Amino acid sequence: MTVVIPVAVRVLSSNNADLIRSTSSYLSLAAINNGALLSQYSLQLILSITRGNTSLLRVLPQVYLLFIIHLIFQVYLHNPKPFHAQLTSLLSVMNECDSAEMLSLLQLCSMIANSRSEVGRGIFVFYLN
Repeated sequence: MTVVIPVAVRVLSSNNADLIRSTSSYLSLAAINNGALLSQYSLQLILSITRGNTSLLRVLPQVYLLFIIHLIFQVYLHNPKPFHAQLTSLLSVMNECDSAEMLSLLQLCSMIANSRSEVGRGIFVFYLN
């Protein structure tokens, strides 16, 4: 997995829609047991979602949750800043999501809001505007 996941993440920036769709499905499955490895590529995953690859929304809650777990149980600190910095961009694709993707995005927003109250307020301000 340490070899395959970085290559799969690079594929997300290609122009081949079928390959991106297949790779996104693979990454969704890989996130179940390899979230820590995927967390290194959080920004790339978020940017792929904002370019219209909404199927990756299923991956983000597992990756973000690992950030929180590592904050509590390990000295090594994973940085959740890409999620906070790109939250508005992630929310802007909500209209393009199917119900499962929307649920994953809302679950991610809930996790962020519970861990960072100022970010949570930003989520509600975004929806009010």
